[in-house]
Amino acid sequence: AQYPLGGPERHLSFMYHTTQPVQYPEYAVQDSLMISELVAVGGANGLQDPAEPGESTPWVEIYNSSSQAIDLTGYQLANTLFFPHQYTIPAGVTIAPNSYLTFYLDDDPEQRPLHASITPIRTGDTFSLHSPFGIVLDSVTYTDELESGGVFVRDITSPTAVWEVTSCTTPGAENVTTCGSYLPLIRR
Repeated sequence: AQYPLGGPERHLSFMYHTTQPVQYPEYAVQDSLMISELVAVGGANGLQDPAEPGESTPWVEIYNSSSQAIDLTGYQLANTLFFPHQYTIPAGVTIAPNSYLTFYLDDDPEQRPLHASITPIRTGDTFSLHSPFGIVLDSVTYTDELESGGVFVRDITSPTAVWEVTSCTTPGAENVTTCGSYLPLIRR
């Protein structure tokens, strides 16, 4: 939808997801994908980049809770809710059923496909996962704990999948909730 209708070149666009995936499959929302872990700064919790030894980069982990592999071609990662086209996942990237997939947030797109051309920015910004049509599937907002080297993890076994801050990382694997420094995330 657009507003105003037939208006000038500056207009507002709205995207709505549908509850009728049979008639409009391109707008169906994949509810089995979620962001499960985020490290916003490199350092001790960053991932070592195999193409650049010694460099530690921010990263994000996506979890597929379904029993089917999902082709991520065209899905998007962004450090904002409002501009989803910051990094479009290229063709050929799939996530196995009940599995985790880790993306480097190192702004090195030439190292594709798992190196996103974005980086987390600052406290208050929101990292988001979008469908190929720009629909927000999941998001998490940075806090001071993330900027100071903390790790956002989500206990996906919990019915509410609550975000927490820790100093333990588990890229590509189930999140650990018993590392000793787990704290509930305080929303501001």
